[in-house]
Amino acid sequence: MITSSTAFAAQDTPRLPVLVEAAELDQASILEDIAQVFMPRAHWHWHWNDSESIQAEIRAILTDHSGTQESSVFHPDAEIGPLGKAYLLAQADADLPHVRYRWRYAKARLDPPSGPQQVLDLVEVARFNLGPARHQALSDIHGEAQVAPKADFGEGADKVWRLITRPIMGQAADILYAGWRELPESHDINCLGAKCQTAAGLNHRLISWPEANTVDTLIGSSPMALQLIERSLAPGGAYQGDPSSASAWRDIEWPESASAGQSFIEITLEKGIGQEAAIDLVVFHDQLMDHETRAYWRRLTAVDVNPGMPPKVLMSERLIPREPH
Repeated sequence: MITSSTAFAAQDTPRLPVLVEAAELDQASILEDIAQVFMPRAHWHWHWNDSESIQAEIRAILTDHSGTQESSVFHPDAEIGPLGKAYLLAQADADLPHVRYRWRYAKARLDPPSGPQQVLDLVEVARFNLGPARHQALSDIHGEAQVAPKADFGEGADKVWRLITRPIMGQAADILYAGWRELPESHDINCLGAKCQTAAGLNHRLISWPEANTVDTLIGSSPMALQLIERSLAPGGAYQGDPSSASAWRDIEWPESASAGQSFIEITLEKGIGQEAAIDLVVFHDQLMDHETRAYWRRLTAVDVNPGMPPKVLMSERLIPREPH
C-alpha cells in the first residue's frame, strides 16, 4: 500500500544527469556516430546487439505473453515506446524475482548530410538484482540452513542497456541501435538520489507522498510492469491507449530547456521487495513545457488483491510548481 512518509534521499527537484554530452552529439553526422558516443565500445566496453534480432525477440515475448498470433499488418510491439522496449529487453536477459530497474530518458537530433532532420530517443535502463542481498539478510536473521537456496532468489549480474530509437510508420519506437554492459559487483550507482543496490524498498521513501487514490484497473494483455511504465508518463496517469492494445505510449515532448543528451525523466521500478505481491514504480519528470508546473513526481503501485483478478492500482502524485519570477 502507498502511504505518506518522510522525505528520504531525493530532493523535491533532483538534478538529472547528462547521458552523453551535447557537444559530442553535435559532431555526429550519421546514426552510427551517435551510437559510438552513446555506448562507446572502446572506453566502457559496451557490447552492441543486432537491432533486428532484438526487435524480433521483443515481439516473440509479447506474442507468448498474450497468447495470440502476430498480425500480418501490425507487429505486437507497434505501440510500445522506447522505455517499454528497454524493459522487455532487460527482462528477457533474466526474469528476476527481487529486482530494481532504473530508466533515464533523453533526446538527440541528427542532421544528416542528405535527408531530413531526425529526432531520436536515447534510453538507458539499469537492472539491479536484489536477490543475493535479500538472501544474505534472511540468512543473517534465521541462519542460512533455514533459508531457501541462493539460486531461488535470482541469479544475474547488474547490467545496463542503452537503446537509440525513433518513431516510424507502424512503430512508436523503432530500435536503431542497442547495447549493454555488465556492472561491477560493487558500485555506487544511484536511483533518484538513493543507492540502487539497497535491498530494502526505496520508492516509498524518496519523498513525502500524498495520500494515494485507486485508479482504473490495468487493461490489455501486455505485462503489468510494461503498462505501469507507459501509464506513468501519460497526462494525469490516465490510460491513453486502445483497451485492446498493448501500450499507452505517447511521444514525450522535448523540453526547450533540456540539451541534447540530458535526461529529463527518471523512473525506478521495484518488484518482489515488500511483503505484498506488488510492482512499485516512481517517475520523476522534470522540465515540463508548462507555465505553472516545472516537474512532477508520480507513484503507481499494482497490488494483487485476489487470484485471477486484475491488480489494484494506486497512484500518488506531487506537482512541483515553477518558482515565481
